[in-house]
Amino acid sequence: MFPWNNRIANNLVSVRVNRLNNAKRSLKIRHLEFFEGELEKRELLATTSFSSGMLSINLNASGEIVTLTNDGSKLNFSSTSAITGAGSSFVTSGVTGLSVTNSGSLAGQSFNFCVGATFTFSQSVSISDVGLVLVNSTVSVGGYSALTVLGADTIQTAGTLTSAGGAISLSAKADIVIGAAQPMTGFMG
Repeated sequence: MFPWNNRIANNLVSVRVNRLNNAKRSLKIRHLEFFEGELEKRELLATTSFSSGMLSINLNASGEIVTLTNDGSKLNFSSTSAITGAGSSFVTSGVTGLSVTNSGSLAGQSFNFCVGATFTFSQSVSISDVGLVLVNSTVSVGGYSALTVLGADTIQTAGTLTSAGGAISLSAKADIVIGAAQPMTGFMG
């Protein structure tokens, strides 16, 4: 072969490689320009469900603060995160049981029975794996239903916990602070 053929072939290969590299650079620049804007804010949602008198609340965000209030006619649920599912307001007489969970084991969550009318349930009340549980009002469970708070970091009661015949179980990883005298109704375990 003639030496000038090699030079032409090398030049052609060099031109093709440069074009390919330029195309890649151009693609990278276009790709970066596409993601230049700010991403939309996404929030995890607290979910509620309601069936046969049982109100279930699932906390889905780290640092979420949830408050349950009773004005005598309605139980109102508020959260620092958006609420989806069955809603945030329920007729008090229709809610016979309560389940509050942190199924994602997320940190920094709290649940508060807010000061107001007595929370009265005929079915069980169960709160599990929520970091801080505050009882600032009377919570009463009827029949042989249990009132349980399990897996919390801290439980603080300024209100009264009562059960007509079922167990009252409080289990915390750190502290249980009882700020109100608890009557001995039901089995404390």
